[in-house]
Amino acid sequence: MPRRLSTSDAAFDDAFDAFLELKRDTESNVEGVVADILSAVRARGDAAVAEFTERFDGVDLSVAGFRFSAEEIAGAAAVVDMVYGGQTTDLVARARELKLPAADGREVLLHQGIAQFAAFTQRVPPKEEMRKALMR
Repeated sequence: MPRRLSTSDAAFDDAFDAFLELKRDTESNVEGVVADILSAVRARGDAAVAEFTERFDGVDLSVAGFRFSAEEIAGAAAVVDMVYGGQTTDLVARARELKLPAADGREVLLHQGIAQFAAFTQRVPPKEEMRKALMR
């Protein structure tokens, strides 16, 4: 939950100290949690994905299902699929059949890389070279 603090508040020092004392995951905690999640997904597949989706996102996939319905896809303004394997996913293929703007995970990854290159170097990224490297 976002917390708004203002240095002009009389209780700022106490509120800021309390904020600093909150438990936070350290890098090693995060790495361990992610490793456990990946291990569970490798071992239990979709059952683990459903469990973590309910735990972290509050969505019960036994009710919502894993796939978007044809109606959901048709009603979308655009489709972004985060999978960045070498083949087009069914979701992106169905969206393109419906003439919807669609981006797969490789396109997302490319644009993340372009933004990071620009942020870190303060230079215009070599977009086409980056695209070619990603598509190899």
